[in-house]
Amino acid sequence: MPRPWRVRPHLRYLITESGVNPREVKLHQRVHAAPETRPFLNADVVLCLQTIVFRTDWEDVYDVLLAEREAFTDAVRRQLDGEQAAVENLWPDLANLPDSLFEYLDSPADHQLLTEHSLDQYIHSVEATRSTQTGFAEAYRSLGKLRGILRTFESAPSPESRSELRTEFAKEARELRRAVSHASRGSVGAALQSDIAELSRPPEYHPGGPDSEALSELDGWHRSSGPLLTRVQNRLRDMRRFTGVGATSA
Repeated sequence: MPRPWRVRPHLRYLITESGVNPREVKLHQRVHAAPETRPFLNADVVLCLQTIVFRTDWEDVYDVLLAEREAFTDAVRRQLDGEQAAVENLWPDLANLPDSLFEYLDSPADHQLLTEHSLDQYIHSVEATRSTQTGFAEAYRSLGKLRGILRTFESAPSPESRSELRTEFAKEARELRRAVSHASRGSVGAALQSDIAELSRPPEYHPGGPDSEALSELDGWHRSSGPLLTRVQNRLRDMRRFTGVGATSA
């Protein structure tokens, strides 16, 4: 197990106004052994990720780390440096993050999460202690790419470039569908697959049709895709819970 002096700054952030579940503390202490079994990883980065996982009010943050870790850490650094709403501009769902998160990430030990060159191995290490299924990290990466395409779409300079982004989006949605194909059992899995199928549907207008028809379809697709991505994100979170270590149903 890591030495107490290393774990203590992280453990104190597990206690919130609603208290802490003793079972979670025990599991948190057990998974804190991960840095000892993977000495090539920075222990403080692993402990920081595990602490974020256990804070239910920081749950959306871990989703974003899974999906767009580089963009998220860059946005947090900019916000800590004084750029207001840098994180909210990345994912509007993060508009109401508690100040405690930024206080935590700005502390000496936890700030290393923001400066680590690549978080890929750390994410896979934490996920290995959280889920009995593989593939969710890859699925969240696809989700992040889809979010990025929608942001690019908003500033695309021409209908042609928007149409290309629409095609790119559908292609990436098919990658997302492939990544979660192993977890398609049960009602939640079936609903997830149905939503992703909607994301990957081809344009409804005919390529040779009027420009006004194409533009109308593109605008409607863009308006509907954001909420649909949020629904897919929530279903992915449910799937991770159902396949988590100690879960009783799927």
